[in-house]
Amino acid sequence: MTRVTGTGLRRTTGIRNVKDSVGREGVAVTRGSRGVREELIFDGRTHVFLGGRLLDEQGRTVGTSAVLVRAVVDKAGRRP
Repeated sequence: MTRVTGTGLRRTTGIRNVKDSVGREGVAVTRGSRGVREELIFDGRTHVFLGGRLLDEQGRTVGTSAVLVRAVVDKAGRRP
């Protein structure tokens, strides 16, 4: 783990070689609160957000997410 400076968040660390829920490898920015560690996973090269994980006090995964589709529309409320 590496301490992350300049984030404005207390107790923030970074972890390399973390996988999101679909197996993409990235870098996680983590923070802990009340026995749960939240990991926000980014692509190590492009810095694109891939997803996240929640881990309990024993390091077991208790929740995951992954961004699979991104799209841009020209007006709010429109669907791609």
